[in-house]
Amino acid sequence: EYWPVSTASVDDILDELGILLTSGRLGDKNRALIKSIVQPEYDSGNVAKAVRMAQQLIFSTPEFHSTSVNRNLNDVRELTGYEEPPAAPYRAVVVFMMIGGAGSFNLLVPTGGCASGDQYQEYVAARGPTHSLPMANLTQFSAASSDQDCDTFGVNKEFNILAHLYDNNEAIFFANTGILAKKITKHDDWYDETPIQLFAHNTMVHEYYRGDPYQVNANTGVFGRILDKLKLLGYHTSANGAGAGSMMLTGDQQYNNPVSGVSTKAPSPLNEDPTIENIYEVVKQLNGVGEANNAVMSETWSSRVATALFEHEQMHEIASMPEFNVDSYGDGDGGGGTSGRFQAVIEFMKSRNYRKVNREVYVVKQDGYDHHGGNNVNDKFRTANNALDDFITALKEENLWESTTIVMGSDFGRSMGANSNGGSDHAWGGNYLMVGGSVKGGQILGRYPQPMSPENDYWIRGGRFIPTSPWEAVWNGIAQWMGVLNEDDLDWALPNRASFNKCGDLFSDMDLFVNGVCTCAECPDLTWAPTPPPTTVQPTPAPTPEPTPAPTPAPMSNPTGEP
Repeated sequence: EYWPVSTASVDDILDELGILLTSGRLGDKNRALIKSIVQPEYDSGNVAKAVRMAQQLIFSTPEFHSTSVNRNLNDVRELTGYEEPPAAPYRAVVVFMMIGGAGSFNLLVPTGGCASGDQYQEYVAARGPTHSLPMANLTQFSAASSDQDCDTFGVNKEFNILAHLYDNNEAIFFANTGILAKKITKHDDWYDETPIQLFAHNTMVHEYYRGDPYQVNANTGVFGRILDKLKLLGYHTSANGAGAGSMMLTGDQQYNNPVSGVSTKAPSPLNEDPTIENIYEVVKQLNGVGEANNAVMSETWSSRVATALFEHEQMHEIASMPEFNVDSYGDGDGGGGTSGRFQAVIEFMKSRNYRKVNREVYVVKQDGYDHHGGNNVNDKFRTANNALDDFITALKEENLWESTTIVMGSDFGRSMGANSNGGSDHAWGGNYLMVGGSVKGGQILGRYPQPMSPENDYWIRGGRFIPTSPWEAVWNGIAQWMGVLNEDDLDWALPNRASFNKCGDLFSDMDLFVNGVCTCAECPDLTWAPTPPPTTVQPTPAPTPEPTPAPTPAPMSNPTGEP
């Protein structure tokens, strides 16, 4: 147990801790503030508690967490966030991530009207008797208006809401889509030409979230970068994970845009067994406004601490307000798991006007798709179907269906045939979907594999398909729908976009949405006045009763391709 060499005075204690914990960098103002908190306890005779208090406070300082000199004014970073309502209407994207590698060739199946033979029988031959779906287990729909080899497809009856949404022109299927660095076939050196470790959960999920195979903007996520650009363009943004997705939502560190976690439960209170009462009010001062020449690393640490504390207060405030609760929500999978995460999303969406945001992205996960032993995908699809059905019902009740898009993804598809354990193995391309009230549904985009056999130019060992559509195709249209219209901004948000033909491989928002504005060739000029940066005011003795949304860094007047 640590004990200072000298406890003759608080200054002696701080001298030693300053050397041990900050290499002598503890600034005069932070030292004086810490001394003012510790001195009364020391004077009361409880020296051990005084030492513990000094340690805790120094641990929270930028001097401890960075190696630069901190120049702190001790003025609380009073985060005012978005002070005015946003100009543009609200839009949200919900990424539904099926963790483990969904067996999506049991989601979408060709059933008839095929130009090249009986592709349903090809499907049965490729998947085998234990993995293929009988016709009776498929809800069929017309795909005659889609550029596919077959006019009729079926969707797994356990995911029947998709067939209903498709027939209502509110669902799009993306055939044989996945992570691609560039267009390739099995005749290319596809393994070595792909700068990603294929068929592994961690690397494929990582790349799905990042959307940056050549690490042009490493350690950022595809929607983090899209939100960065939207914020610079004047939109009021929010990034939120429901069980997963922080990697996908992380933007460039220079913009310091926060990522929040949403839950149906209020966040746990901080400092439940306090050594120092109201310690976080002191921490806010220790990480207060820096001088104009404050070191960048100290400033970064302090600003993120202030943002994190603000978010925590805001989450508590929202959780305490009954108008943001959903009193009646479908039972889905019993109110927990996938259904509970979707419920958390709709409840947080209800606070959008309170938070003054108009562009949001959520990532919701569903675990359990790694079926190496047995074929249990129908059970997972049934749970997903119920959770989506409940969520869509709630969106419609809140008049958010037309302004929300839900896109489903997964690590990868699965092998066509059964393995020796009666399950299936990690593959590559898969079939995915997008639904929403503004989606230009009733179509299958991309190319469904034909033939479903080794003769196909995209069939590789183990019964896997190389994707024929990259995720960039989907993200491109969604980014435009959200408001990223400038070519340089799109290229920065989607670093691998240039590897594909803009008018042949990528989807525009007019391809995906009934209210899209971009063709593959051009987008109109449309921006919204940037939000002013937050102000900083003098510290208050207690936290404000109504926390306000996160701050916007000073926007660039002319965003470039390389912020």
